[in-house]
Amino acid sequence: MNSINFDYYKAFYYTAKYGTVSRAAEELYITQPSLTKRLHKLEEQLNCVLFKRTQKGVNLTEEGNVLYGKIAPACETFLGGEDTLKKMINLESGIVKISSTKLMIKDIIIPAIKDFKKKYEKIQFELYTEKFRKNKNLFAA
Repeated sequence: MNSINFDYYKAFYYTAKYGTVSRAAEELYITQPSLTKRLHKLEEQLNCVLFKRTQKGVNLTEEGNVLYGKIAPACETFLGGEDTLKKMINLESGIVKISSTKLMIKDIIIPAIKDFKKKYEKIQFELYTEKFRKNKNLFAA
């Protein structure tokens, strides 16, 4: 079996999750015909039918149910990793570790952190003294 494009699996995952091609296409920011093409390519490469088309959307076939049971946890993990990374890049989450002298931490770093946290409240800080001991209670917002 050839290597299957992950975009085909994402198309399958979202279509199975939402039960409609239109909602899945919207979630993936692609057109419905593009999504349908990906689903057909996946079915072709797997040599089976994954969905039963209905007037209200789609239902999984037996083969589709088996595939969804196997790939859903992997897709959720993969997509969750993307989301976590995007949040870190956009400073919506993450941990900043700072090592300095006690005097610098007290007089300069803590006031700067307080200002920073006004804008980026979900960023966490770990402060260390020059001996690299973790100071758990140096900063309490």
